[in-house]
Amino acid sequence: MLTPGELDEGYLENVENLPLMESVVMVQLGLDIDPAPDLDSGVNYFYRTYDISDSVGRLKEGSYHEGEDGFLICNPSLYSPQSAPPGHYAITIYTVAPDTPTGFTWADAREAMADRLLDLAGKRIPDLKDHIVKMEILTPADFRRITGLAHHAFGGCAPVMGKPTTPNRTGVEGLWFAGAQGESGAGINNVMEGALRVARMIRAEARDSSALSGRNANRQWRLSI
Repeated sequence: MLTPGELDEGYLENVENLPLMESVVMVQLGLDIDPAPDLDSGVNYFYRTYDISDSVGRLKEGSYHEGEDGFLICNPSLYSPQSAPPGHYAITIYTVAPDTPTGFTWADAREAMADRLLDLAGKRIPDLKDHIVKMEILTPADFRRITGLAHHAFGGCAPVMGKPTTPNRTGVEGLWFAGAQGESGAGINNVMEGALRVARMIRAEARDSSALSGRNANRQWRLSI
């Protein structure tokens, strides 16, 4: 899309060296029991290690903890009963995982890794496996396919002190950089707000350009007289 040298070298270097987060293994479930009595809230964090730095370090090296370092259980039915048919409930279980693991592939290990998460979640929701009526498994490989990314970063850019974000303005007319890896940061709310901000900037520039073109046209018309 761009010719070499068209994008500022500093900007290009910033994009190419974005400190990306890793991905997740996610299991989405439809249940025939209400999990709410066994959960504290809509989003439940279960930390299983105190050494977060070590866990993150191993993750970036491709080592997957299989949920042993921690996992989450989200209960969307608590706030949106429409998430599942009447008499049923939706929950999502997931944990951070390396985009590209060492020693195995996600294609080969998806069912086993999902089953491991179900075992861990079952310690909080008794007989969980007996009440599953629908299950979808999503691995980093699936997220790469869905998003079209070479590296799936579940949380976008990693928050690194002193590391500048990538500005929305690229320096190339008509080309903008937006999304979880951009100036807005990750998260649905941040990305939506960032996209709206960029849209308003584009609209304002288009309006200014249109006004300038109109003034130039009027000037040319007056000169032609």
